[in-house]
Formats: sequence, structure tokens, C-alpha cells
Amino acid sequence: RDESRQRRLRGGCRQSVEEREGSDGCRWGCLFWAPDGNVLLGLAITLVTLGGFTNTLYLVSMFAVVTTRFRKSPGYIIAFLEFLWGSGTMVGAAIGGALIDVWDFPLPFFVLGVITILMFPIIVKIGPNLNNAGECASVDAAKREPDMKYARLLRDPEYLAAMITLMLSWIMLGFNEPTLEPSLREFNFSSTETGVVYTVQFASYAAGGVIAGASCSFNLEAFYSLVGLTLSSLGYLIVGPAPFIHSTRYLWMVYLSQVFMGLGASAQFICGYCRALKLVLLRGYPDSIRSSGFVSSSVFTFAVFGSIVTPPAAGYLVETFGYPKGSMAMLGLLLAWLPVTFCIWIKSLFPGHKYRTVDTHNENK
Repeated sequence: RDESRQRRLRGGCRQSVEEREGSDGCRWGCLFWAPDGNVLLGLAITLVTLGGFTNTLYLVSMFAVVTTRFRKSPGYIIAFLEFLWGSGTMVGAAIGGALIDVWDFPLPFFVLGVITILMFPIIVKIGPNLNNAGECASVDAAKREPDMKYARLLRDPEYLAAMITLMLSWIMLGFNEPTLEPSLREFNFSSTETGVVYTVQFASYAAGGVIAGASCSFNLEAFYSLVGLTLSSLGYLIVGPAPFIHSTRYLWMVYLSQVFMGLGASAQFICGYCRALKLVLLRGYPDSIRSSGFVSSSVFTFAVFGSIVTPPAAGYLVETFGYPKGSMAMLGLLLAWLPVTFCIWIKSLFPGHKYRTVDTHNENK
């Protein structure tokens, strides 16, 4: 079957990409000894492009497989994956800063690269089991599938709204990466102390993932997306803080803002993803690996695009206007999307717009 072949291809892709990511981590560490100037810039761009491409392939294939295999509870499985990501990033931020203090910039990359390569045999061993994506779609759905044009979803306003909502979470992360750490220099932090600030954010992300998964299981993803966007806005309001607050920047503001950002980002990504999966079924598409794969690929296309374009713009804004004023651009973007999220939540309250559960195979509404 074509569906079985797609599962095998995704499994093989996931295993080969895992190995490539480990070697890329070691190569990034070697940039420490690269000559300054254009050589360093060229090597960095090349490695980041290669690493980003392989990482995206890995994420798309992994999410497509697990959301199909655990189709009865996609909210929980996505939340679990994001919990692992948040927990891993939380630990990595703290340990990475400590490793840099122990030696220098390359050490975290070498450690991560070795760990990733050592994980490859485990991926090879359990990969075939994960590739079994559960029971196949119904016969009727399988017959309809070749005629389904998935590109039409990209013209669906609600589907696009879900993509933009989750993309905003990656835009937030893309904004923080080049701007937050330099802004913390006023506190005279060591690398370890700076890592703790990021640890707070990703610990909140991991905890928020659990709440988001539970919300999705009760069909509350539209409401919790609104809550997440509100929390993210509050985070950017106080992290600077906003110039109109007229307050000195205190350390507690930074930590509290990271809590809000972590909770908000997890809500936006997980609820946006689950909403997209439900919309696919509501629009009459089959519950299959192909549908999950399309959602997964569109999710990470939007997310990666947001994370690519944001850092240069964020760096320019903060360098030109300073961190408090520069971060207002991110706050304005979140506030501009807030009315759209509110309208989608209001629409979801009416019975005619309730989503069916993922494991339903009855006639489409």
C-alpha cells in the first residue's frame, strides 16, 4: 500500500537525519577555531542551513508518525513531545551555560553531538515499531483520498489562522534568541546565570504543554490559544519593561516574563497544531498518515519561516531602538493577532461549529 510505503520512508528519513544531526553538532563546535570574517560567516551559514534542513525533516516525519499512531489523543501526544522538548531545552540551557564556563563555546556542541550519535542505535531499534501507525483509514476514506486536494487547506481561513497562531510561538523564540541575552548584560550575569533565565522559560513551556494537552482533549484548544496569546503579550509587556510603564527593569520582571512566555508559547503551538488536525477531519479529509503528514509539514513550514525571518529583524530593532522599545514590535504583533484568536474562540462556542473527535469516522458534517 502507498500508506505503508509512506510510513517506511518517513521512518528511514527520521533515522538518517538523527545521525546527521549528531555530526552537525560536532561541526558547529569546530566553528570556534574558524578564521574570523567572511570565512566564519560562510561556514556558519552553511552549517546552520544544513542543520536546519535536517532538523525540519526529522520533526515533520516524527510528528506525522506519532499523531497518526496516537490519533485518538493527538493533544496529549503533541503535548508530551513538546514537554520533552521544553524539558530538554530547559536542562540544555542550564548545562550549556555551565559547560561554557568550564571550558569554552565548543564544549556544549561536542557533548550534544556525541549524545545524539549514541542515540542512533536506539532509534534504529525502535524505529520499525513507531512506523506502525496504527490501524489504517476506513475503506471509504482510502478510496476518497487520491481525489483529496490538500492544498485547498492553505486557502482555508481557519486552517491558516491555526498555522499563524502556532507560528507566533516560534517567532517569539526567534525574537528572544538574539536579543534577550545581550539585554541581560546590565545584570552582569555569568553564562550559567544567563542559562538559568532561559531555563525558567523552557520549564514553563514544558509545564504549559501539559495544560495545553488537557485543554485540547476537552476541545478547548480555541480558548486556550487565546489564553496563551494573552500570557505571551503580558510577557513582552514586562520583560523590557514597556517604555510607557516608566519603571526600572528588575530581575523579577525578567523571570516572570519568561514564565508568561513559556506558558504562552506552548499554548499557541500545541493548541494551534491540534486545531489544524481537527479542521482536516472536519473538512472531510481521511484520518490517515497522508493527512497527518500534510498537517505536520505545513506546521513546520510556517514555524520555521517565522523563526528564520524574526532574528535579523529583532536584532536590527533592538540594536536601533534598544531592548525596551524594540520588544514593543513583538508585543504589537501579538496584540494584533489577539482579536482574530478571540473571534475564533467565540465561533467555537456555537454548536454548529463544534469539532468532532479525532477518532470519529462517521459522515463528515
